[in-house]
Amino acid sequence: MNARSDLNKGKGRSAFTLIEIAICLGIIAFALVAIIGILPAGLQVQRDNKEDTIINQEGTYLMETIRNGAEEVFELLDRTDGIVIEEIGTGNMIASVTNRAFAPGATRSFSAPREVVGLLSTPSDYDTNVARQVRAFIYAGSGSAVEQGSQVAFRYQVTIRNFAFTNASPGQPGEVREELAKQLREVRLEFRWPLLPHGGVGTGRQVFRTLISGRLDEFAPSTNTIDVPLFFVRQGI
Repeated sequence: MNARSDLNKGKGRSAFTLIEIAICLGIIAFALVAIIGILPAGLQVQRDNKEDTIINQEGTYLMETIRNGAEEVFELLDRTDGIVIEEIGTGNMIASVTNRAFAPGATRSFSAPREVVGLLSTPSDYDTNVARQVRAFIYAGSGSAVEQGSQVAFRYQVTIRNFAFTNASPGQPGEVREELAKQLREVRLEFRWPLLPHGGVGTGRQVFRTLISGRLDEFAPSTNTIDVPLFFVRQGI
């Protein structure tokens, strides 16, 4: 009697069949394919957010450096890979300074940080005959600490235009507009990133604009080169 009861109980037990196991594996595989398909998009969004954060920090840093005529920014000297001054519209190069601080055994072209800031502050109306702009190639100073100071660090291009302020209200007297043009500069920084190995730039783009109140060091217009560094001097100095 007991043996028969045990046999009946054994017949009532259930288990997964091979078909059911195959169906479960198919569902898991489908979910994994979906997750793997979304993963690259998530990584791209994360990278874009990181780059946007870096550019926001770099934009504020460079704008304040130019605004205050900073002369002792040694870390910017180390991070600046090169500066080109060119004509707006034609792209004809007027002057170029290359800083190969990251290349082993290379000689640095810049001798002091003030030279970097001076070139970044070059007025676009430096010569009344040719409007010019500054293009600088810079390694980011923020981001992963492991990448700092290495060739794999994030690099970007910034194009700087620095004009006298001429957007005063037409209702203002002519002498007022002239004085504003002397005392105010409109500075525009256009960031493009990342810098690609072949020299091009990626699709990232952001623009910073501001008005700077101050005077530039006296300069003599030149059509061939930049003779001395030019930078903003705060009022009262």
